[in-house]
Amino acid sequence: MKTIMSTYSYLRSKLSWSKTHNALEHDHQVNPPEQTALENLPKGIPLSLVLLGKTGHGKSATANSIFGEERFESQMSSTSVTKRCKMEHGVIGEREIFLVDTPGTMDTKDPDSALLEISHAITFRPEGFHAFLIVLNLMSRMTKEEKMAVTLLKNMFGEDILMKYGIILFTHGDGFFRQMENAKKKKSFTDYVSSQTGDLRKLVEECNSRCVLMNNMETDPGKVRQQVIELIKVVDTVVSNNKGMAYTNHYFEFARIRIDEEMKKYQDILSETSSELTVPKELEEAHEEPDKESENEKKEGNEEKVVGEENDRNFEKLGGHQI
Repeated sequence: MKTIMSTYSYLRSKLSWSKTHNALEHDHQVNPPEQTALENLPKGIPLSLVLLGKTGHGKSATANSIFGEERFESQMSSTSVTKRCKMEHGVIGEREIFLVDTPGTMDTKDPDSALLEISHAITFRPEGFHAFLIVLNLMSRMTKEEKMAVTLLKNMFGEDILMKYGIILFTHGDGFFRQMENAKKKKSFTDYVSSQTGDLRKLVEECNSRCVLMNNMETDPGKVRQQVIELIKVVDTVVSNNKGMAYTNHYFEFARIRIDEEMKKYQDILSETSSELTVPKELEEAHEEPDKESENEKKEGNEEKVVGEENDRNFEKLGGHQI
């Protein structure tokens, strides 16, 4: 009897849960969660932007967030999905945007490869770029390749390129928000960035503290648009500070000359290092000569020995003797 009552209670509770679940699901379908309204971007001139960063840090996902749709192929991988530079253009919230996505310009140890990709990006917009968006994963440390790429960027375009045109675009905002939810002491994004040390802090200072946080996992289009609005506001400050002047192909020509000089120095250093490790031909010949001399001396000594023995025999035949 007890078992029958337990079974009855279980079935009754199961039925009650099923009705409640179905009712909630129906309510969710009829009255979906309210989404944030799409706002327009700040009014201003058409903007040209280029994304630079390491593979897997969310460049392409960020580009898609900016356009509000899938324009660039994106996936979580250490292998670059973007094989070549790609530019997309569109009017987003009444603001015209030109955006170039690059392959992993910050994951190569080969300066030539990084130079080539950035050169390709520049040629997409001869009119120039209003900002260089340096994409970093907020939840991971800067790698050696990223540090080298930043140095290369400054060598290519001048020490003031970051101060004038650089913006750090931190991705993985979802990880940051989760971390702050579990933290005892809450921090704003600005406070979090300000508390960083080492190379990241130096980079933030070089970019005049222009930092934006992106959560590319956000599914509410209105909230995604709010993030894009914050980014465009920062870009507009860069435009204002530079009096509307973009980094143009004209500037790049000067940079290219500087790059050629730097690469020549780099090749000269490699050549010098290589020559130091290689034994000069003169030394090789000098090293071989003693061996040749010793062989000749040995040969001459053997010949003298044979001649001497033959002379001794001749003297004996003549009855003579050696003194």
